[in-house]
Amino acid sequence: MTRPLFVGLMMLLPALASAQTPPPRPVPQPAPPAPPAPAPRLAPPAPVAGDWATVEDALRAAQDSARWVDTDAIREQTRQAADEVRAAQDQIRAAADAARRVQLDDLRNTFDWQSGQMMTFGPSSSEGSTYQSGLSLEDDHKYDQAIARFDKVIGQKGAHADGALYHKAYCQARLGQSTEAVATLAELRKSYDKSPYLKDAAALEADVKKLGPSQVDDEDVKILAIQSLQYQDPDQAIPLLEGVLDKTNSLKTKYQALYVLAGIDQPRAHQDLLRYAKGAGNPELQRRAISYLGSRGQKTTVADLTDIYNSTTDTDIRLAVISAFSHAGAKSPLISIASGHGIAFNGTVVTPVQVAGETPTVLRTRAMSGLTDIATPQEVRPLYQKEDNKDLRLQWVNVFQSMGAVDQLLEIARTDKDPSVRARAIRTLGSGGSMKSDKTSAALMDMYAAGDKDTKAAVISALGSQNNAEGLVTIARKETDPELKRQIVQRLADMAKTSKVAMDYLMEIIR
Repeated sequence: MTRPLFVGLMMLLPALASAQTPPPRPVPQPAPPAPPAPAPRLAPPAPVAGDWATVEDALRAAQDSARWVDTDAIREQTRQAADEVRAAQDQIRAAADAARRVQLDDLRNTFDWQSGQMMTFGPSSSEGSTYQSGLSLEDDHKYDQAIARFDKVIGQKGAHADGALYHKAYCQARLGQSTEAVATLAELRKSYDKSPYLKDAAALEADVKKLGPSQVDDEDVKILAIQSLQYQDPDQAIPLLEGVLDKTNSLKTKYQALYVLAGIDQPRAHQDLLRYAKGAGNPELQRRAISYLGSRGQKTTVADLTDIYNSTTDTDIRLAVISAFSHAGAKSPLISIASGHGIAFNGTVVTPVQVAGETPTVLRTRAMSGLTDIATPQEVRPLYQKEDNKDLRLQWVNVFQSMGAVDQLLEIARTDKDPSVRARAIRTLGSGGSMKSDKTSAALMDMYAAGDKDTKAAVISALGSQNNAEGLVTIARKETDPELKRQIVQRLADMAKTSKVAMDYLMEIIR
């Protein structure tokens, strides 16, 4: 091969190789960033009807209009609307609170905020309610408003008038009205020379010139200090608590001292508490001390409580003792009171005694309720059987319901001489479905078959409360009274969403 030819071939080889080798695959590049969202624009003017040539154009225009919606404005309007709704709700709550103020004030003094338990005594009249409301305002340091309530009680000259005079003087002293407070205390001594508030009044009068508005804010600080005494050595804490109770202090402060005292497991503390429960202080402290005897784990005897009960005719004090009996599990005295008798204790057993006059219904009712958790239905059944008062027999229905005493309720439903008592017992048998059973269902069906219209209406209510669709359908098929039939169908209609039996019967009616 000649040299020129060889050189030419060598020059062609790279070109041929390049033609046979595929080009290199390009390296993938990241996607460019999305363009920023366009700035919000004002919505375009609305189109005039008939501008659009086709439906497609109209749809496209609608989509474009949707893109022009100012979402920020909508969100702001929504927030404003929500704020207005919340403001309206606050106004409604404030109005409701104002409307309920008197009732709430009355309840506050029947609840023990330390133990979390409802006190089971309280005012038994409108005069008592006004008085309790004044005490609540005094606790809140609203002394002017409290004085207005106390003046109303004083003018009525009822059971709480002497207490209202004392607390009015206390409020006047807290407002720095020393002269007025002394005059009010003088009126208390003159008008009620045997008042249990006279001891507190003497202490208040001795201190009244030293009390002033500047000391009001110290009350909460003192209460916090008293709370801390429950963690201190009892030998040091008890004398300090006794001092708080003996000196001029607010009811709230003294209540706190009693609470701490009741939690100290020492004989001296118990004797102090018992002393106040027997009336060493004013009636408010007495009721509170009695409640702690029953609810703070105190080793209180039936004899102590019986002595307190028999030492007074004050209904509120006796109600407090009845609650203490219940907390202590003292069944015998409650049975005596529930039956309308007095109580006596000879050191070993409680015996019922006849009392002059009739035991107030409110005391008997409270005693009956107190038996709910500590007696059996068989033990209290004789009390119902001997009871002539219709209202108290209605109360026994409530007691038996709380006990879950189906047999006793069936007896009342079948045999009580008063139709309203029988009807209450029948409806109670269906209370919330809690008493539904083959026994009660069969008994209710029998009562329906043999009963008058009122009895039948009560049975319909009971079966409905039990969600007993089968029983309702059974009586519906036989019922010819249009009004009763309507009541049954209404009950079944209420059950139809969850009961196939009810729904099938309703479909049967339609067909």
